[in-house]
Amino acid sequence: MDDGHTVYSMEALTGKLPEEKDRPQMTGKERWALIRAAFGHYLPPVLIVLASFSLVALLMYFWLM
Repeated sequence: MDDGHTVYSMEALTGKLPEEKDRPQMTGKERWALIRAAFGHYLPPVLIVLASFSLVALLMYFWLM
């Protein structure tokens, strides 16, 4: 039975972006610098994981051959 009691408010989880005026303004150079920095930070671990899976698949191939 629903008595209307809220255990946890979901208002903060709506996924709406802030108003355009509330966002910090970035130039094109700043935006690309941010994107390059993100790739520079996240790409090496992703490549290491992919290389590890590839190595394991290759070892399993030769093992089961």
